Amino acid sequence: DLARRPPKRTLLLLDLIVMARRDPEVAEVLQRGLDEYLGAVAGAAEMGRTMGLLEPALASDELARMMAVISFGLLAFGAIDQEPPSDAAFIRLTNALLQPDGPPGDQPTILARVGAKAAAAAQASSSPSVNPSDRIIVSLTARP
Repeated sequence: DLARRPPKRTLLLLDLIVMARRDPEVAEVLQRGLDEYLGAVAGAAEMGRTMGLLEPALASDELARMMAVISFGLLAFGAIDQEPPSDAAFIRLTNALLQPDGPPGDQPTILARVGAKAAAAAQASSSPSVNPSDRIIVSLTARP
């Protein structure tokens, strides 16, 4: 849940970032971790696009970078004991990032469309032939 403050232990990442500015070995480890995170988010976005669950207005790699920027911003906000934006603000931002470019028209929000598709997929997820990774995606997208 993005609208919650990050756990205190997560804030240690900010210390790691500062260390990385001074120590090339720490910088390399941090870069590898960031590259893995970006790859995972971009891969998930691409999978969601392929499955018809997402219609991001950004390319998958750009969406991953945007999500990283938001995550780092939340860490910085948490480090100075600031309240994150509301759940409603994150829902609006998510809708804006995951909807296709163009006029909004009267199309339902992306979260509503994902929820409807996830409900249909949830019925199929009980089948033993469903791939376990697909079950994870179904469980994540079925959340309100």
